[in-house]
Amino acid sequence: LDKKIKCAEETIPYLQSYWAKDSQAKKLKELNSDNDQIVQKVKKAAIVKNTERPYGTLVADFDFGAQLYTSNLTNIDSLINHIRALNPGKAIILDIWTVWCGPCSNDMKNSVESKKQLKEGGVEVVYLCLENSSTPEKWQKVVAKNAVAGTYFYLNTDQTAQISKKFDIDFYPTFLLFNKAGVVYPKFPKWISGLTVDMLKDKL
Repeated sequence: LDKKIKCAEETIPYLQSYWAKDSQAKKLKELNSDNDQIVQKVKKAAIVKNTERPYGTLVADFDFGAQLYTSNLTNIDSLINHIRALNPGKAIILDIWTVWCGPCSNDMKNSVESKKQLKEGGVEVVYLCLENSSTPEKWQKVVAKNAVAGTYFYLNTDQTAQISKKFDIDFYPTFLLFNKAGVVYPKFPKWISGLTVDMLKDKL
């Protein structure tokens, strides 16, 4: 939204016709209204009390069921092990994404039903946002806009470098499947939307 607002603001002075300027001004007004609503969601979800955990700090708790954490763990393996420990006896899919990735957000919003079925089959999806041209503030706004329930972690610069190198992450979204025994299947599956437990059964 921030980019769309900036683009609209920069475009209006160069438009020649009244109709074009009026149309762009209305669009800008709508974008600012949407942005204000998202900002209010983030403020409402902000955690002000001490919520430190061994794996990170809860920074936001949205009413649509999203819990957002930042982590100061220096080793990415430690964070992954903590995530697995939070979901004992389950397989884990790490959804690795960035705030500027349109296909990432689209898959999140289109995977709500798939996630319900996966959860019933013992598979949990956890979202890891990489610090690639991003900030924690932008991350929270994108999560608020998408309004998808789940557990989210924001990875700092060092954590982003570690996980990118360890699993050769060069496109987004990238998924990592950890089965119940901890065996990892890098870059699998391709998407969460449309995914079923049957598609994973030979790996779980």
